[in-house]
Amino acid sequence: MKHKNMAKKGRLLGPRQNKPQPSGGVQQSGKLRSFKNQIRGIERLLRKEDLEPRVRAAKEQQLQQLKEKQEAQQRSEREKRLATKSASLRESK
Repeated sequence: MKHKNMAKKGRLLGPRQNKPQPSGGVQQSGKLRSFKNQIRGIERLLRKEDLEPRVRAAKEQQLQQLKEKQEAQQRSEREKRLATKSASLRESK
C-alpha cells in the first residue's frame, strides 16, 4: 500500500515538507510563469470585490503591461516564423 502523502516523483512529503505555495509573484517553484498564466491570475484577483483601491490600481497597471508584453512576444514569434519560412523558400529555389 502506498503512503497517502506520496509525491509525484516518489518522495514522501511529511507534515512540514509540504509543496511550496506560490507567493503571488511572477516566479513559482523556480520557473517563470507564462504571460497568459500571469494575466489570468491578475484577472482572477481583480474579480474580488474587497480589494483595496491602491492594490487594484497597481494590479490593473501590471495587467496592462503584461498584455503589452504578450502582444510584443506574439508579434516577434510571428515575424520569426515568417522569416524562417521565407528563408527556406529562398533556399529551395
